[in-house]
Amino acid sequence: MVDDRNGIGEVIADDRKGIGEVIVDDKKGIGEVIVDDRKGIGEVIMDDRKGIGEVILDDRKGIGEVMVDDRNGIGENMVDDREEIGEVMVDDREEIGEVMVDDRNGIGEVMVDDKNGIGEVMVDERNGIGEVIVDDRNGIGEVMVDDRNGTGEVMVDDREEIGEVMVDDRNGIGEVMVDDNGGNDIKCTYDIVFLHTIDLYDPSSRVIHYAHGNVLTRA
Repeated sequence: MVDDRNGIGEVIADDRKGIGEVIVDDKKGIGEVIVDDRKGIGEVIMDDRKGIGEVILDDRKGIGEVMVDDRNGIGENMVDDREEIGEVMVDDREEIGEVMVDDRNGIGEVMVDDKNGIGEVMVDERNGIGEVIVDDRNGIGEVMVDDRNGTGEVMVDDREEIGEVMVDDRNGIGEVMVDDNGGNDIKCTYDIVFLHTIDLYDPSSRVIHYAHGNVLTRA
């Protein structure tokens, strides 16, 4: 028993059963932590005032689930290692539609609201091709990244009078100097889209990273 003034309620550890239980005072925004090594289950329930609902990790089934309070604009994050599917539903208030990662077929898809000028990001590890469709308002048409040969293709909106550039994505960054058909060099840079998984049993480690970088910067 620990003094509640410190925000801690009770700590119980029983090595015989492999069970450890921590109950923390709600003043700290944490409800309960239970770890049971016999079943490979770890459960965290946090106070909704912190915007977090529930985290469940069950190594027997390889399922990780995160429920986050909608006040933070996030709905649900589910990772199921049996099927290797990860899904993130983000509240429309954040102007983001859906993020899906499916390791069974190596496809990752990001749908972003057009108000942010981004259409769709797709990563397909089966053939090493990633595709980025960006809203024409930003003057970008399509970015193709092919990890098989370390080259990428950038298609830029005709308003900028750029046709195509080839970039090396082995370091995750493409930067080239291309001619705009008018004798002027244009520096075109972008960050390569990539799928990143650290720990299959940790839902928070499965992330899709993408960025547009600085596209169409006059040299």
